[in-house]
Order: sequence, then C-alpha cells, then structure tokens
Amino acid sequence: MNGAKTHLAITAVHEAGHALGALKVGRFVANVAISHQSPGMGVTYTHKSAKNPFDLSTNPQYAWQHTLETTINDAFMTISGPCAEAKFLGTPIRSLGCQSDYEHCIAIFGRLKTLAKFASQYGDIECPEPIQLMNSTRSRARGWVASPNNWRAINCIARTMYEQGEIDAEALQQAIGDSMVLGISPQLNLKESEG
Repeated sequence: MNGAKTHLAITAVHEAGHALGALKVGRFVANVAISHQSPGMGVTYTHKSAKNPFDLSTNPQYAWQHTLETTINDAFMTISGPCAEAKFLGTPIRSLGCQSDYEHCIAIFGRLKTLAKFASQYGDIECPEPIQLMNSTRSRARGWVASPNNWRAINCIARTMYEQGEIDAEALQQAIGDSMVLGISPQLNLKESEG
C-alpha cells in the first residue's frame, strides 16, 4: 500500500480511539468516518453531554462537580484519539501531527479555570490547575487505550472504518462486539498499509 493508505490506517485508529473514548464517558456516538479521498481527514460525531441539572446559585457544589466531571470527560474523549494513534505508531503523543486535539484539551482545561473563578462567587469552589488536569487525563487515557480489551476494540473499529470509510452507531457496536467475542481483532499495521 502507498503513503495515502498509511495515512488512512492512522486516521482510522485515531477516530476509533475518539469513538471508544466517547462511549467510555457515556456519550452516544452517531457516526465515525474517515475520508478515502483525503487520507488524514476523519470525524467522530457524538451527542453533547447532558445539560447541568444543578443551578449554580442554589447548589454551587453539585453544579461545579457536574461541570468538572463533564469537562474531564470531554477531554478524555478528545485525547483518546491521539493516544490510540501514538500507540499504533509507537511514538510519544507530542510527536504526532494531531496537535489540534492536544491543544483543544489544554483549551478545555483553561476554560474550566475561568469557569471556576466565576462559580466561586456562589460557593467554595476548588479547581485543579489545568496542566495537572491535562496530565492526569492524558495518563488515564493512555493506560485505558492500551488495555488489551480496549486496544482490541479500537483495532476492530479501525479495520471496519478502513474498509468501509464510515460506520454508524450500529456498526460501531457490532465491531466492538466482534472484538470481544472473537478475543482477537483484525489489527491494522503499518507494514500492511505500506506494503
């Protein structure tokens, strides 16, 4: 396979990481797609997180806890793609070309710090430092992606996308189920995509 197919394989693994990460944090994944015409381009469509059920002015601690957990989940889902790509390539996450996801996570946690300042008007709100949140979320996502069952599922999802280009929620669940039932996955590898 040529360089374009290599980019396609890498993008499939990246988007599979996003998709499985989204499911892990309780998001519905409607569609996952990679472009055969523009290798390197992919997208994972998820439903937004549930609206905060707590009012900040009357329940500041509960409202803040919901905001904190939702933000960490957003970042986990976002960084799971680069973590999957890094594992696939055997490189550190910062050496990848997918810096936009990494920078998006940093921005998410920076915004959280601003929200904490606003929320502190209503109660005693503590917010961990953005870099601390980023490091712990990245570390957790990296370990989660690397666990055998999750890595097998990511590879099965990626293989399906590599072949089909796009999968819906039902096909995503089927790929995950296949990876669990079979106990193995038809793993993509760089030698295959280059050869």
